[in-house]
Amino acid sequence: RVVQSESRVNDLSQRVAYMEPIVADAEAIRHRLDAAVHATQEAEGAKRRAEVERDEAVAAKMEGENLRRQLHNTIQELKGNIRVYCRARPLLGQNENDRLPPERGVQGAGE
Repeated sequence: RVVQSESRVNDLSQRVAYMEPIVADAEAIRHRLDAAVHATQEAEGAKRRAEVERDEAVAAKMEGENLRRQLHNTIQELKGNIRVYCRARPLLGQNENDRLPPERGVQGAGE
């Protein structure tokens, strides 16, 4: 019986010796996997931050475009108003008496 126990102990010792490097490799792989998971989580966080920044930039661009469009329309309207305000009426005939009276609001017209 002692011989059987010694044989069993030797067999188990050989198995343990065989398994120790495998366990060490598994631990190393687990550590690399943990590092990869951590790096992936950091990358996903950076991606989310970049998406938020992109969305903010798009919103700012749209706001700027709307302001530009508003200002452009205001300028066009003012140009038209200036054109109408400064318009001079043509002469009807050769005599000064044939001229139309100056438009109201136009200073210096007909003077």
